[in-house]
Amino acid sequence: MTAVDISESQLASLAEKCGRFGERLRVRHEAISETLRRKQERYDVVVMNSFLHHIPDYLSTIQDALSLLQSAGQFFSFQDPLRYDTLGRGTRVFSQTAYFSWRVFQGDYVRGLKTRIRRVRGIYVPGSKEDDAEYHVTRNGVDQESL
Repeated sequence: MTAVDISESQLASLAEKCGRFGERLRVRHEAISETLRRKQERYDVVVMNSFLHHIPDYLSTIQDALSLLQSAGQFFSFQDPLRYDTLGRGTRVFSQTAYFSWRVFQGDYVRGLKTRIRRVRGIYVPGSKEDDAEYHVTRNGVDQESL
């Protein structure tokens, strides 16, 4: 098992929780692009959890991951936002409610409100940490049909 993440704290938590598995767990504190670029290992399963929406060219990242699969290997992705324009009204309302519930705990309400108003108006700022970290917002989610 190889776990890759850019978050040291997430990897440390995983290593602690999986301590009984000893050396069967390897953790790599790096961007997934570094792991994929190496192409030294092959995997039975590749799982991508809740991060494709942060990658500008997620389809190329998936293609690179697929090239590392063993014969009959499996690719599994979950917890990324689907294309917003394909969601039903109820799902969109639920999603917006969940977003605002999350936003309440983030602090800096003025910046959050300004960012939200700007995005509702269709204005995205290249180089802005808010927009660049959330490609799913600027490109209408992750295209499940392309996946």
